[in-house]
Amino acid sequence: MGYIEENLMKDETVIFKTKKHWISYIWWGLVSCVLCGGPIGIVSSAFCLIRGEFTAGILFLLWAIVSSLPLLFCYISIKTSEFGVTNQRVIIKTGVFRTDTYEILIAKIESIQVSQGIIGKWLNYGNLVIRGTGGTPSLYREIINPFEFRASTQKTNQNDSKTQYTSVVKCPHCAEDIKKEAKICKHCGRDI
Repeated sequence: MGYIEENLMKDETVIFKTKKHWISYIWWGLVSCVLCGGPIGIVSSAFCLIRGEFTAGILFLLWAIVSSLPLLFCYISIKTSEFGVTNQRVIIKTGVFRTDTYEILIAKIESIQVSQGIIGKWLNYGNLVIRGTGGTPSLYREIINPFEFRASTQKTNQNDSKTQYTSVVKCPHCAEDIKKEAKICKHCGRDI
């Protein structure tokens, strides 16, 4: 059970849930292995230990371990990020050492923008930009199934709108929209 399931409100259910894509490993893997020398450190460590140069071997092994840390942090980031759509809101949680959460009611979402390159189309990942009404946009990179995330949000919003619409009627005196349960019209002040 993750963050999303642990923080559901009453009568709230998860409709769609996703995570960060494994493509995030590629960039950090290149940085840690090629540029920082992870494989070079491991091979050098093995040769030094075989030749009896224990100090150099240990130093190369430490170099390999330190250069692999960005890959480890990337793995932790991917495994601890959650992106979910419920029947009432969007919930996003990222980070483990420093947790960032973003929760917004479905009705308050102004737009969800998806951007996907050629590789993203092939591997089914992309970036999400979520804009709330009157808020600043929030960017989330390399998300699995970004179009399905957006579609789930839009479908939930449409269902919510239909529910709100059926609970509204027209005032017989002024023809303004009022709640079905209203006893007095808030626009003209007459009894209904």
